[in-house]
Amino acid sequence: MDRVDRYCGVALVQQYQVVQHAPDAIEVRLVVKRMLGTNQQAVLARIIRDALGHPFRLSLHYFADAIPPCSGRQIRGVHPYMRLSHLLPLFGVALVAACASFPSPDERRQQASILAQRQHWQALQLQTGIFRVQAYAPSARSEELTIYLEGDGFAWLNSRQSSADPTPLDPIALRLALAQPSGNAAYLGRPCQYLDADREPCQKRYWTDARFAEEVVHSLDQAAEQLKVRAGAQRLVLIGYSGGGALALLLAARREDVARVITVAGNLDHAAWTRHHRVTPLQDSLNPADLRPALAMRQQVHLVGSLDRVIPPELAAAFVAGYPAGNHALVKVMEGYDHHCCWADNWAQLWRQNTQP
Repeated sequence: MDRVDRYCGVALVQQYQVVQHAPDAIEVRLVVKRMLGTNQQAVLARIIRDALGHPFRLSLHYFADAIPPCSGRQIRGVHPYMRLSHLLPLFGVALVAACASFPSPDERRQQASILAQRQHWQALQLQTGIFRVQAYAPSARSEELTIYLEGDGFAWLNSRQSSADPTPLDPIALRLALAQPSGNAAYLGRPCQYLDADREPCQKRYWTDARFAEEVVHSLDQAAEQLKVRAGAQRLVLIGYSGGGALALLLAARREDVARVITVAGNLDHAAWTRHHRVTPLQDSLNPADLRPALAMRQQVHLVGSLDRVIPPELAAAFVAGYPAGNHALVKVMEGYDHHCCWADNWAQLWRQNTQP
């Protein structure tokens, strides 16, 4: 793989395997070319943790010709986390190796189902436009319903190859929804996540360049309406994680019942995002940045991590700076957070702090 990171000119990780023994028991096995010092092991563990967003056990295996670890001075003053993290930003997976195996789509679906069942949420398959969409929700009814929109999921295997099924390795938006401490909430997966990835109308474009296409937004709009009716709600709060942040804004721009929008590490302007990362623009996707006039007066809070390299804080700040004066949008930078850590762990507190009008 072109972008495998190197210590002292030698690829650090030769291959790895992710083994899911159970929904809550993941082992990451690494084969490395050089003996790793304690600090280097800690760096690798942190990167994998941030990418998976899930507890795991790390196993290290060495080649027979392993030699002592490189000195930090030989890395030309660049902290190893910064170099290794170049593998992560665009695809949300720890691509630190040439070979990989991941939990199957069925195992990923089972993980989400188990998480929801633990809190007695029901699994719902909603027919919405051309797509079926997976949702989870309790049976509660309320005046206000908070809907959580999932991120882009497992969209890419590596920098050149999209995955065959975008079902998330770790459904962070679902974890957020289940951690909401009060009020009524529901969760929406994205089209082709959990359901029908290998059947029409699903195509890989719907989790790559067309991930925010009109038909995707229309489908989620209909899904939100079905959840609203089911809950007997009069108004919605939309919370979107990562790419789900863009969809929360796109939905808010076309609905009159959205009381507020909260994004978590949200991709708010995908044109600015692709320019920042120097990757191919999402030509077939709608962009919230083009709808600022319809969004300016919406109550919005955009939570971003100070350590997030996928969605750096400056991208969120630039998005809000493009609003006219008097807008109701706020950016909050969370110190020590990155794209995955530590949103779900601290969501109860964050929700209380950011859901008041």
